This record gives sequence, C-alpha cells and structure tokens, in this order.
Amino acid sequence: MRTKLLAILVANLFAGGSALAADEPFIWNGSGTLGGRLTDTEGAERNGAYGTSGTTLAPFTGPRDEAKANEYRDLDNNVISVIDARGGNSKYFFRFFGENFGADDQYFDLRGGAYGLFKAQLYQDKIPHYLSWNALTPLSNPGGTKQTGAGTYPPYQNPATWNSFDYGIQRDTTGGNFEVSLNSPWFVRADYNQVETTGVKVNSGQLGTGSSNGIIELGMPVDTMTKNATIEAGYTGKTWNIKLAFLDSKFDSGVGQVAWSNFYMQNALDTFYSPPESELKKWSLSGSVRSLPFDSALVARFTQSKLTNSFAVDGYGLKPAGSQSPPTGVGYLYTAPSSSNFDGDHKTTTAAVSLTSTPVAKLESRLYYSYYDKENNSTAIGYAAGGQGPAGSTCPGSNTVSRYCLGALAPIEPFGYEKTEYGLDLAYRFTPRHKLSGGVGVLLVDRHLEPAPETEDRSFWLEYRGRLLDNFGGRLTYRYTERRSEFDHSYTNNSSGQTPAQVPYYFAAYDVSNSDRDKVKLQFDWTPLPNLAVNFGATWQQTDYKDLYYGRLDDTRTTYDLTVTYGDPSAFHVTAIGNWGDVEFNQAYRNIASGQSPLPGGPQTATTFDWGTANTQGNWLVGLQADWPVNEKLAVMGSVSYGETDGGVDFWSGSYAGAGGYQGGPLVNYVTDNTETTRINLKADYRFNKSWSMTAGYAYEKYDYADDQMRGYQGYYPYYQNLGGTNNSWYSGAYANPGYTNNIFYLTAKWTWDPPITPPPAMKVAQAPVSAPAPAVTPPPPKPAAPAAAPAPAPQVQKITLDSKVLFDFDKAVLKPEGKAAIDSQVVGKLAQVQKLEVVLVTGHTDRLGSDAYNQKLSVKRADAVRDYLVGKGVDKARIETLGMGEKQPVVQCEQKNRKELIACLAPNRRVEVQVKGEATRR
Repeated sequence: MRTKLLAILVANLFAGGSALAADEPFIWNGSGTLGGRLTDTEGAERNGAYGTSGTTLAPFTGPRDEAKANEYRDLDNNVISVIDARGGNSKYFFRFFGENFGADDQYFDLRGGAYGLFKAQLYQDKIPHYLSWNALTPLSNPGGTKQTGAGTYPPYQNPATWNSFDYGIQRDTTGGNFEVSLNSPWFVRADYNQVETTGVKVNSGQLGTGSSNGIIELGMPVDTMTKNATIEAGYTGKTWNIKLAFLDSKFDSGVGQVAWSNFYMQNALDTFYSPPESELKKWSLSGSVRSLPFDSALVARFTQSKLTNSFAVDGYGLKPAGSQSPPTGVGYLYTAPSSSNFDGDHKTTTAAVSLTSTPVAKLESRLYYSYYDKENNSTAIGYAAGGQGPAGSTCPGSNTVSRYCLGALAPIEPFGYEKTEYGLDLAYRFTPRHKLSGGVGVLLVDRHLEPAPETEDRSFWLEYRGRLLDNFGGRLTYRYTERRSEFDHSYTNNSSGQTPAQVPYYFAAYDVSNSDRDKVKLQFDWTPLPNLAVNFGATWQQTDYKDLYYGRLDDTRTTYDLTVTYGDPSAFHVTAIGNWGDVEFNQAYRNIASGQSPLPGGPQTATTFDWGTANTQGNWLVGLQADWPVNEKLAVMGSVSYGETDGGVDFWSGSYAGAGGYQGGPLVNYVTDNTETTRINLKADYRFNKSWSMTAGYAYEKYDYADDQMRGYQGYYPYYQNLGGTNNSWYSGAYANPGYTNNIFYLTAKWTWDPPITPPPAMKVAQAPVSAPAPAVTPPPPKPAAPAAAPAPAPQVQKITLDSKVLFDFDKAVLKPEGKAAIDSQVVGKLAQVQKLEVVLVTGHTDRLGSDAYNQKLSVKRADAVRDYLVGKGVDKARIETLGMGEKQPVVQCEQKNRKELIACLAPNRRVEVQVKGEATRR
C-alpha cells in the first residue's frame, strides 16, 4: 500500500515558505501483521539402485527428502510477521518494510531522506537454497574439509550403511547506500553490500586417471564472502545527463581445500581446491542527450573491468603405481607445471550507443551499436611428461605393471572473444490505432577458438500492432535469423588429432553451427462482453542446422498461452489460465569399424552403423482463480492449478545387431524431468473496522518428480541394456525424485494506522489584474520611505486533474494514445513553463466500487503509469512522487440503485491528479 502522507500534506507541501516551517508535523501511516503458520510436509522417497556394475542393479529405497518443499523459503512452523511503516512531511520521508523476522528468508528494507537533498537505504535479504536433505555418501564427515572412506576397495556397496548429510546454501546480502543532491542537478551516490554464502554444495571428482573409472559425488563445504563497493556521481538535467561509476568487488573463500578418499587409489587422499581469492574493478560512464533535432535522443555507455587472482600451482598429482584395475598402490607422480604460479587476468570492455529519432511525422527510428571484448591474459599452464614405478625412468611409453607413464600436456590458449552488434529499427504509425515496425541487425563474434573463430548472425524482424475494433487488438511479429560460422574441422573441441577418416572430425557445437531460424509470435486481447476479457498468445520457432553430419540437426519450439477473465472486478469474478509448450530436437551420430567411412549412410552392420536420438520436452498448465468481495467486510479468494512437464530420449539405430543394439540387447529409451504439480489456495479476509482485519488461509501443494537420469546410488544408469563393464560411480541420491506434499495453514491479524483524511485547502491562484477607475486628483502625498526589498517569490503550484476514462480503458493501467496526448498537452506543456522544478506529485484515485485492496492497487498502478510516461518525456524521475489513494478521497457522493447510473455518477472520483511545485517562468 502506498503512503498517504504526500496527499494529506498537499496543501502544506505546495503552500510556499510557510509550509516549510520547522513545526510541520511528521505524519505516519502503515500496517503491521502478526500471525502463525502450521505446516505438514511429507517428502517423497528417493528410489535408486545399488550393486557393482558387473551385477544386476538391485533396488534401494532412500530416505525421504523434504528439501524441495522448502527450496527457496523457510516453511517451518513459525510466526508470520510483516511491518510496513511510512512517514514524512513536505521535507522528509521515511519507510520501513520487513517480513519473516528470525527466519532463514528474512527481509527488511529501510529508506529515508530529505526531498531534493539526500536519501539513504539499509537492507538485508536472506535467501536459502535447500538442495537435498538426507543425501547419502560412503565417506565419513560429509560436508567437511576431510572426508575419508572405508579401508577396502571397493567401499561399502550398500547405501543403507552410508552416512547422511544435507545439501543446502544460505545466501545473506546486507548493504546500504547514500545519495546527496542538495537541491541541484548534481548528485553523488555510494553503495556497499556484502554477500555471504555458507553451506554444502554438490561437487564431484574423478576416480583414478580416466573417465572409464567413474566419478564420485560428495558435499563440498562453502564459506564465501563477496564485498561490493560502488561510488557514482553525475548530473541530471532537463535535456542531458551523465554518470560516472566505479565498482570494486572482492571475493574470498574461508575453505581453501577439501581432502577426500579416492577409492580407485586405494583410499589415498585426493584434493579439491576452492575458488581462490579474486578482485573485480569496473569503471562505467553513461549519459544521454534529449531534445536534439528531429525529436532525437542519444544514449551512450562505456565500461571497462578487470578480474584478477593469483595462486600457487601444485607440482604433483595422485597417480597409481601400476596399471592394474584396481591398482596395487598409489603415489605422487611429479609432472612439473610450466609455471609455479597462476595469474588470472580477464579484461572486459563494452561500449554501446543508440539514437532514437522522429525524422518525419509518424515515423520513429532507432539506430544502435554495441561492442563487447573479453580479453584473457591469464597464465597458460602446461605439464611435462612423467613416469612412476620401478621402471618409471624408462617412460615415455605404454603402461605396464612396473611403470606408469604420463605424456606431456601442452598449454591451452586462454579463451577470449569479441562481439559487435549493430542495427536499425523503424516504426510507422498509420493511425493512432495501427503501427507497423521492423528492423535489421547484425551480430559478429570473433573467438579465440580454432574450430569456429568467426560467427555472423543476420536478423530481420517485422511487427504489426493495432486495434482492429474497440474491443479487439493485438500484434503479430516475425523474426528470421541466419547464422554462419567459419569452421575449421582440423581443430576440435572434444579431442585432438582427429582426421577426416574419423567421426569426431565432423563434430561441431550446435550453438555455433550454421543455422536458419524462423520465429512467429502472435498476441491479442478481446473483450466480447463488458465483463468478459480474453488474452491469447502463441509462439512458434523452428531452427534448422546446416552443413552438419552429426550433432543437433533441428530444433522446434511451440508455446500457447490463454487467459480468460469473467465478472465484475468490483464484485465476483473468475480468471482461467492455460499454458502449453513443447520442445523437440533430433541428434545424429555414427559408429564405425576400422577402415570404414565416417560419413553417414551406406550399409548398416553390427560394427558400422548410424544412430541417434529424438529428444522431447513438453509442459502444460491449467489454473482457475476466483475473487469474491462478499460485502464491505468480507472477501474470499480461491485458486487451483495443475501442471505437468514431461520429456524423454528415444534412441534409434541403423542396426540392432552387435554394438548397434549394445551387445545384442534393445536400446533403452528413458524419461527426463517428468513432473506433476498441484496447488490449491483458499483465503478469507475479514475487516472488523478501518484499523483491524484478519486473514485465514490454507494452501495445498503436491509435487512429483521422475527422471531416469537421477537413478542410482552406487552404480550407473545404463542407457543401453548392458550392466557389464568396469564403471563404478558413487552417487549421493541428491535430486533423485525430490517430490513432496505440503499442507499449510495460517492465520494473521493486521493493524493499519492512518492519519485522519482531511481535504486539502483550496490552492491560491494568482488573479489577472483588472482595470480600475481613474482616481480623483488629490495633492501628492508625502514622499514615502524606501521600500523594503521584495521577498523571494514563493514556489508556485499547478494542479491538473486528468480523467481516468481518457487515460485508461476500464479496469486497466496501460495508457491509451489519447491519454498520452492529454498528458502531453495538459502536463508536459505546463512543465516547460517551470523555471525551477522542485517536485511533481502524481496521485491515483478510484471510486468506491470493489474492495479497498483492489482499488488501492489499481490507483497505484495508474499513478505509476503516468510517472513512467513523464520520465520518458524527460522529467527527472528523482523529482516525481507517486501514490495511490484508492477510494479514500472522493469528490462526489452517489447513492443510485441502478448500477450503470451509479458508475456514471462516480466517474469524477476515478481520476489522476498531477501537482507541480516550482518557480514559474517570468514573462
């Protein structure tokens, strides 16, 4: 709810010097809410599998997990608390908002200052992210800095004997800012905040020396602090503004490294390293110039930043003493790095400029250009060859039981890139209700990456927007994008030394692959009846990837949205929503025997065949909400929604013999990210009087999740029907089937305090001089004493009342074209006559039809819409105050029984008032 203090003090605020007397009262309003919540949560059981990879996986039911039910919130049985307090007078303002005091998702925001002089803010925002509770691990001390395992290989294979722990991150942001302007267009602002993150996150490590040995998942402790300090200064004038800012951000981790038992290394300790201390310094310069020829506005921004860190590089690694599986022992094989220290150095430069103009009547244009450069000057580190074991000195060579050889690893060039984008957009308004827009754009990317050093995107778009009828309007948009990259297949991202005779030689990342993309978007709104509104939207997108044998071949995305509202917003009304979306893409690959062609097609045999996948992801949602203001005291609301997501991967093969069917068995399709979500909300608000109200409610949530990729504790999910091999991976069961059921009951009492509403006194308007009768001739009076100096002129006030019917459609807060024209003529024109603008007060009002809460929100939205339009016309946003008065300040009283007659009578109450304080231009 917006503050009323400005509306109440309108007369004092705009009455000149006397209104700024030191004894002006400081008036308060706001609300406080206190209550309680009872929550009954039941987490779903995590179903997995365990056993060695050489045997059939046996089912295992893990512990229940309630983390998903609390993922970004604290739903414990707890006190509900909210405070929203505002105060002020014509000089000073203050606001405090806080909620969930003492909980893991606590939030508060304190603001205040003196109009035109200074303003300040203090805030804290606590956000939990619960990932998984009761995760399982064979390691001891999970989440600690030293996690050890069983003394045998392999360790405990039955998850029922493992240790449990919780994955979860707590992110607390605390900060504040202070800005000084001293009633001038110049300002200085300083910001500081610190972000503290603690908890346990997911991490994984490689078992042994190759991917065939599997991985282990374990909890990584997190204790980081990021401190951000910003200072900026600038000038905000009527026709131009400029701002210079500097940011210094420092990151530090309280956890240096974590030791863990590597099972493949006979439980010898391996090591994780936390992100090192780093610092980011960033400069930015931005500005704009308005009122240029052809009603043009020029906006530009330039930034430059540098991210640095530095740390020592270990000169050894954990390697096996022999090539057996499992190995007979472990050791530290020294493979000397090319540098004993790593110095990270990322320099980023950006520049952007745009020019909007109206070169001729009804034609609008936008010309834009942007540049982005990521320069990576970090240390490139390689490693020398090494050997270990009794015959280690004879390396390099193949591994034997007496030696382990590791080849040299050449330094990798640090990755950097540049992006340049430019284009032109045009819009022509045939009539106030019909507009045609379009544009062309080019995006150039230059990468320090050999397979695709250059990419060029060319795009074209066209849009029609208009109202074909008074009750029907919408827009239709088409966009085409052509992407072309400069490929060199002699370099690959996934493997080195590939030749045209090998399949990986033809691989390419799909996000840089040549492609043609078509996208169509349709939206319309229709009001067939006074109390019936329909909104519909649809998007179709098709991407065809070009010049590819393998990888992603195509991508199709479709979405539909429908919203239907029926009923009188001031009485019983219902809203129904529906959403449906679908994503489909196909991928192709090939398996070849020695000496066979790497290109697709040809005879499909047990050893040489084409294979691929058809991938799908769909979602749909339906919901219904009803609002019913039963009477002036009681209002009830109810909603229900149901949604599903479903996806899957279907394998196909040119041959189901041998490797094509993976050792003779069928290919196994699997489902991904299949969810079902049901929500029910019931709420009732009862107002005892103007000060006291009560809210009671119930919420039901049910979430079910299934994903074949998440199965397993010890072992792995076989994409093919094969359970053999030597891959042993060890998982915690986190994220596996994180379903839940929530039943939430709450009851709160709310106290609202408001100052008494009094109509503002009539504003004094200067009268034009009138002719007086010629005076009678009389002797001249004695010569008067010299007059005292004239006092400084008091600030003048102008008040403009705008009819909401002109500004907005019924029950809407989007400005109509005729509403914008009214603001231009009645408000913007008068602002041009103000020599020294002090403040613009925009106040929204409604009639008494509908609930207080609904009217309050509507009045706020309409006031904000007028403010945003004024800002777009060049009015300083810092000098605009908005508030919504809802139905509290009527100018007429009506008692008609006929509803249409009552609505017509109450029309003067539905208004937006704009009051301007400043020194009028002398003429």
